[in-house]
Amino acid sequence: MCLALSKNISEESAIELSQLRWHCRRGVKELDVVLSNYLDNHYLKSDLNLQLAFKTLLKLEDPILMSFILDYQQNDDTDEKQVLEKMKKPFSK
Repeated sequence: MCLALSKNISEESAIELSQLRWHCRRGVKELDVVLSNYLDNHYLKSDLNLQLAFKTLLKLEDPILMSFILDYQQNDDTDEKQVLEKMKKPFSK
């Protein structure tokens, strides 16, 4: 919530970010890091379609989400692909 307040966002957005942060907490620490990084650095700047795509990805089970991030499996949704690429970018060589 401190992050949200420091960026001068609405109370509704701060609540949404807090809820999303909770959903970013996963059983796999690496997913926690990747998802939280996206939330902190890209979510608020993204358009509504990409925000919805991120929320959809958060509903996936950990092994499926990890397979998309590691490129073991391909995602056919254009918006979700964009989100996944932004998630992977800070961690790629």
